[in-house]
Amino acid sequence: MSEPRFSALEQTKRLLEAQRQEAETEEDVWRALSIEARALPVVLPISDVAELAVCENITPVPLTQPWVRGLTNVRGQLYTVVDLSVFLGGPETRLSRDARIVMLGDTSLGVCLLVTNVLGLKVFRDTPENAMPDDVPGDIRKFFRGGVEHEGRHWAILDVGVLSGDERFLKPSRVSGSVAAGRAVSGEAD
Repeated sequence: MSEPRFSALEQTKRLLEAQRQEAETEEDVWRALSIEARALPVVLPISDVAELAVCENITPVPLTQPWVRGLTNVRGQLYTVVDLSVFLGGPETRLSRDARIVMLGDTSLGVCLLVTNVLGLKVFRDTPENAMPDDVPGDIRKFFRGGVEHEGRHWAILDVGVLSGDERFLKPSRVSGSVAAGRAVSGEAD
């Protein structure tokens, strides 16, 4: 049975409520936002997520990596939109009514993730396992910190710290800084 669809506003409201409950609870549970990226079932711990937004007004930026979809303005703040599927080596995320922008908890990064679908909030009673789900390809395993079994599915846990510290993630431009500066000084255009 599929979960009901919620608007981005309702999803964010539910996310904030889950974060509040996470802070108040002393139980042995943890909460995560479940998403779909590169056709993988992935969860992000609630502490790594600030809010959700619909995929509107993404402005493409030239000379960026293929996984940079562009820039978006969220309440007057510009964010680089990273297509998580493409960054992880998968196909481009289609901008459908199910696609969402996940604002990361560390807003100083100025980055948000474009994901195929937000599946909902999950409450896990089990401690995350170090074992990686079998369907996570070897070349992207470094971006995950194990997995967790829930409702018959094995979810990969995205490690936002490793992702945001990755050299590729930190350099979204296709042009090196010295080359771009040289073109600007000399007046060359592409």
